[in-house]
Order: sequence, then structure tokens, then C-alpha cells
Amino acid sequence: MAPTPAQSQHDLICDLLTDGSFTNAEIATAARCSTHAVQRIRQRPDYFAATRAPPNGAGRPRDITPPMLSALCERLLEKPAIHLEEMKVFLSNKVDKSVTASTTSRTLRRAGWKSGC
Repeated sequence: MAPTPAQSQHDLICDLLTDGSFTNAEIATAARCSTHAVQRIRQRPDYFAATRAPPNGAGRPRDITPPMLSALCERLLEKPAIHLEEMKVFLSNKVDKSVTASTTSRTLRRAGWKSGC
């Protein structure tokens, strides 16, 4: 697989494509890349509304989603002294999803929530 064009090459290709008076071969020669790279950059706005593809998410999806976390934080503002088991029950009742106590604890730590505050 060919390497991704550098930012300067990408900007040059976009400028020449915007001009509209150049062929793919002329743009590829000016930017020192392949005609296939120019074709891909020309087609991307049709798919992504931008000339660069969005980054792919890495890793496993989170068990506690951002809306679930915000609901849990609101609950903790109301009752800051609840235990992890009560948080588990709250989440399972609220979103109908079972979450472990360690996942809840880890997510709250990541969000900056300190116990006993």
C-alpha cells in the first residue's frame, strides 16, 4: 500500500483540484505522487465531506457511554456517598445494561471523579 501523501502534498493537490484546469496526471507530477492518490483525494468529498478520511476508532468500545457517564455524574452530584453497587443498579435501571463495579470505578476515575469529594 502506498504511503499517505504529506500535508504539503495534500494541500497542493487540493489547491490544484480546486482550480479545476489540471488533469490527474499533471497534478500527480506536480505533487510527486501517483495518479491514484490524486483520484482518491478527488473522490473523498463525495464520501466524507472532506479530502481526508476520518480516523478509525481504535480499541474496544466503552461499556459506559458518555451519556451514561453524564447521567451517573448527575446522580453522584445528588447523592455523592453512594456505593459502587448502588451505581451499578442505577445504570442497569436507567439504561437496561449490566456494568461491573470495576468498570464503573475505572470510568469515574478516568472522568476525574474522586471518591469522598
